[in-house]
Amino acid sequence: AIDRVLHGQRIYGIDWSQTPIGRFPWNLTPQGNPALHHYAYYPLTVLSAIPFRIATLILHIPFDYRMVLIGFLAIGIAATALLPIPAAGRMMVAIAVLIDPQVTTFFMMGRNDIAYLAMVLLTLALLARGRTALASLALGVGVALKPFALLVLPFLLLTIWLRWQGTPTSNRRREAMACVLALLAPAVLTIAPFFLADPGAFWRDTVLFTNGGIPDAYPINGQGFSAILYSLRIITHRTDAFPFGLFQVAAMLPAVWFGLRLIVRRPTLASWLAAYTVLLFGFAFFSRFFNDNYAGDVIALVLCIPALRGIPLIPIRSVSAERREAA
Repeated sequence: AIDRVLHGQRIYGIDWSQTPIGRFPWNLTPQGNPALHHYAYYPLTVLSAIPFRIATLILHIPFDYRMVLIGFLAIGIAATALLPIPAAGRMMVAIAVLIDPQVTTFFMMGRNDIAYLAMVLLTLALLARGRTALASLALGVGVALKPFALLVLPFLLLTIWLRWQGTPTSNRRREAMACVLALLAPAVLTIAPFFLADPGAFWRDTVLFTNGGIPDAYPINGQGFSAILYSLRIITHRTDAFPFGLFQVAAMLPAVWFGLRLIVRRPTLASWLAAYTVLLFGFAFFSRFFNDNYAGDVIALVLCIPALRGIPLIPIRSVSAERREAA
């Protein structure tokens, strides 16, 4: 996909059966691997690798996508260092997310969960430092990498709203505009060219393929709700369509409600991350496939929560300064 982009070629709606992935064994469905006919990742997954690919071409060394993941790992380390918590807490977060076997095992296999996890951590760290526009930009990058990061949005908006209490209206307008632009820019700039090139192919590959909206959608798999239904024969074939979205919404609505209430009552970093983690679990567990790396992501985030307990989500000094300015 990276080389195709470098040569100005499409990456959505493409047959990948002649690439190395076509030689991977597949026994989940008798019809063959449907992923050979779809590219489920967002464009930024490819675009972020282009500098690394160009460097390997210049240096005449083999390219490995894990080089890109190491770059996101470095961002995750920087985000951990930026968290306004004691050193022991930073170490705990680093171990939970960056060293936890549930994450690193899949990292070594080339799965890219570390990319969006690093951006979520960076979003939280920047919010805790009072940098709402930069936090919005970090989240925008995360969303442009993987839709899991989009689940942060309600908690980001609530944090900004809490920060605005007692501040001048003019300040709110400027900050709101900066946050909106920062949040939207990464996705718009990276997704729009590929979507406009072939809207149908982009929609099929990134939405319908992963949600069961086409005959060759990704098969029901993993350890979640879908696997339970399949094992009970409520779903007969792994390729069957099923309204998982209804169950996801049913799980996510109360998760958002209670998460927002928790943050309002206890505006701490732990509350914020706990709210996101519960929402992520509800979304992923009731999806068409709850992969082992998704479970690893949730476990890693749960392990981070104790290290963030009691740390204010809204920087006290910045709030006091803005209220003095308003007075």
